[in-house]
Amino acid sequence: MKIIVLILGLFACTLQASQEQTFKEQVQWAKSEASTALNPSSIPLDVNDYCKDATCRQQVANPKEAGLSDTEINAKKGAAYANNDMAQSITHNFNQGRPDVENDPAVQFALIAQDNAFELTHGISNEYVDCDTGEVCLKNGIKKSCKVPTNHPVSCTKAPYFTELTTTQGQTIFNRNPGVNRYGPTITLPEKAKQVRAVLLPDGLTQSTKLGVITRLYINDQVVYETVGTQTNCGYCIGEIASQTVNLKTPIDVDGPLALAHYYSSIGNKVDGWWNLRGAPYGMIFWDTPSYEYEWRASCDALIPQCKPQPEQCIEGEETRIIEGVSVTLPCWKYETLYQCEMDNTCDAIQECEEVSRECSLQQNGVCVEEKVTKECQETSCKITQMECGEQSFCLDGDCYEATPTLNDEFDQSAAALAGLAAAAEGLGNPPKIFTGNAMKCDIKLAGFNDCCKDSGWGQGLGAGCSDGEKALGDAKEKGLTIYVGKYCAKKVLGACTRKKKSYCVFDSKLAKIIQQQGVLGQLGKSLGSAKSPTCNPITPEELSAIDFEHIDFQEFYPDMTEGMELPDFDEIKDRLESANGG
Repeated sequence: MKIIVLILGLFACTLQASQEQTFKEQVQWAKSEASTALNPSSIPLDVNDYCKDATCRQQVANPKEAGLSDTEINAKKGAAYANNDMAQSITHNFNQGRPDVENDPAVQFALIAQDNAFELTHGISNEYVDCDTGEVCLKNGIKKSCKVPTNHPVSCTKAPYFTELTTTQGQTIFNRNPGVNRYGPTITLPEKAKQVRAVLLPDGLTQSTKLGVITRLYINDQVVYETVGTQTNCGYCIGEIASQTVNLKTPIDVDGPLALAHYYSSIGNKVDGWWNLRGAPYGMIFWDTPSYEYEWRASCDALIPQCKPQPEQCIEGEETRIIEGVSVTLPCWKYETLYQCEMDNTCDAIQECEEVSRECSLQQNGVCVEEKVTKECQETSCKITQMECGEQSFCLDGDCYEATPTLNDEFDQSAAALAGLAAAAEGLGNPPKIFTGNAMKCDIKLAGFNDCCKDSGWGQGLGAGCSDGEKALGDAKEKGLTIYVGKYCAKKVLGACTRKKKSYCVFDSKLAKIIQQQGVLGQLGKSLGSAKSPTCNPITPEELSAIDFEHIDFQEFYPDMTEGMELPDFDEIKDRLESANGG
């Protein structure tokens, strides 16, 4: 009898060990299958196995899409994505806002169970959990967070950026009036003359030499020459001004005939024309015809939709400025638009709580528009649950072995943000080079030549006559990897611009471009340099930490992120586990 009992005992132990080993092996298999989901290359696949005939296999070997360009393939891919109801439904749900789980009571009660796990598993009651009644309580001093708008206006300005500056010069002779010792009183210049930059005074113009008396010559009420007399006991005290060229400190704008005037302080008023006693029969006006092209350069990239613009105002009014030696007059040199960002105030719901700290949670163009406020709330709330303390639990279905979470409505947004942080980590070093861009330029061709700066059409052979660098830039534009910096004049001949260029920052991925464009330019208000000298600087770790990824729109990156992803058949995993354990 003892021998039989011993044999049965050994058999039971062997059976139990065998079941345990089988269970662990199947769990390990399930884990490996789940991990393979995001690594399609490790899954053996022969597409020909899915073909029903030789025609299908021939199409697999020589697909008709093989002759399409990258642009045409992307166009077909985009059309299929846009017309697929399931894809659009998934996209719609992915783009819903993130829930505020931080203050969710269900999450807070769940955290109580987590914090008191030892008491629950050992059947011990305390002030937070009552194992006899199943009551769970949230106690005083609970920290909650909320967001509040700062109402700081965001200033966005725009100023002219000159892409071409040239000046044509000329001169016009003016003669003394016949029979009268006077020039003027008006001088008519050619219609193309826009500004007077200098004047040749004719010899013999009159001046007072009497001590302290001021003599002035005017053109259009602007003083072009002034002298003060120094003589005493000089009789009539009339002298002559020697012929000379006077360069004007401030050019005189030409708007019709020029008006000449003579002034003596001893008389006290101006006299029309310039008067002389004798001398040269003529003087000369030197004038310029400035020519320029410009585009308005804004200090802001796109702001979030919650920021509403106020009416635009001119903050630097009309004046004439010298730009690279060219006199330019504009009615306004700088415009400003103030944006008021209407962010939600979630702190109203917990006004009675005491504020602990606050920090900026969102910037726009370098201005903080939203703050995260941490508050401590004095409250106690309890509820009865179906909690059972001290129960012994077993892991029977494998879920407790590093379970793989299912995708939720925010998967794309969350995964894209995590991918951004992972990609940023690759650039950490000394110095850090997070999302560095490459400066690239292209020539704007004259009429009749291929435009090597076009934004599209490179898949149809547009690049004929363009350099390899310009073709590479065109390909990067097609793939959505560029940010436009600006346009400038690259070469001048005799003052005329003969060659213009556009400059771009080109990034290695859409992810890098999106974070640079919406985070660094849009939120932090940084710059990528000038059109002539783009910097395409990397993002510093400090700048990266200041970016609010909840306000980054990653939709452009979603197709690239999900392309090629294959999930395992989890029903198959379940069936194998049940079969292995006698289910």
